[in-house]
Amino acid sequence: MEKESAIKKICKLERVVKRQFDKLSGSTGVNGAEGRVIHFLILNQDKDIYQKDVEIGFDLRPSTASELLKKMESKGYITRETSKTDARLKKIILTDLARQHEDRIFEEIGNLEHYAEKDIDPRDLEAFDRVAESILRNLRDFKN
Repeated sequence: MEKESAIKKICKLERVVKRQFDKLSGSTGVNGAEGRVIHFLILNQDKDIYQKDVEIGFDLRPSTASELLKKMESKGYITRETSKTDARLKKIILTDLARQHEDRIFEEIGNLEHYAEKDIDPRDLEAFDRVAESILRNLRDFKN
């Protein structure tokens, strides 16, 4: 059997991780992408977070981030408030509805991260991190 390329393995990993995140919706009603954004907002609650921060944090195109945030707003998970310093920017604020799911989201994401890394030597995880960063950098530079 032929050895799989790094890209093929990355694609498989992405699909499996996405499926696992989407399982969050069964226990919270919040889908995987929404759960990750809620998690991100909670982790950064000491900062003002805007759409651009979500784009960078999740490597999303502006249109994708905009659609995701619109859906989250329509479901009542976030509100957007105009920045006091720049009227073009809208600060993203978690609602009480989103915060009702905070503990469950943290538990599920923590469990998933722990389980994904179980039985892996810390040095191997460090090597994986270096390799993943190199692959990301290479792919971002591809055909630029």
